[in-house]
Amino acid sequence: MTWDLLFNLSGAWHLRFGHVPHVDFHEAVGQLTFIPTHIGLEVAGPSPRALLVGVGIVTGFVFVVATFAAWRRLPLIPAALFVVFVCLLAVRPANVGDSPNAHSFAMTYNRYGWAGISIIGLILFVPPRRRGWADVADMAVVAALAMALFYLKVTYFAVAIASIVVAL
Repeated sequence: MTWDLLFNLSGAWHLRFGHVPHVDFHEAVGQLTFIPTHIGLEVAGPSPRALLVGVGIVTGFVFVVATFAAWRRLPLIPAALFVVFVCLLAVRPANVGDSPNAHSFAMTYNRYGWAGISIIGLILFVPPRRRGWADVADMAVVAALAMALFYLKVTYFAVAIASIVVAL
């Protein structure tokens, strides 16, 4: 899956030199796909390690948001399993059930999208154990994730909006 690695590095390279997505270069995904790798280019230089830095950034964000969502809704063990699961979705872009040594950089934005959709699903469809101030924070998290999914890939945004409609 060398093409997928180069696709992501290419988009980040365009951002590094000030190109505007969908004006100076055209890709089927949003600019949020390339921003973490762009940060990785600044940290690790122009190498495949830049994508690994970007994946680490996204995984850190997913960890924080998933932890916030899970601690109010699930007991300790299921919450920990949920957080580990969504972090693995973001950190290891491979199909569920693949061999652990058969990893690739294929379509990392799909894994970011599925991690975001999983967190939105937990917030929308599993009620919190107690109500309070964090309900407003939950709404803000869902709104922020939906906007992030819009800039990641519009189809994931459509799934987020459909989830919100179903939850209402």
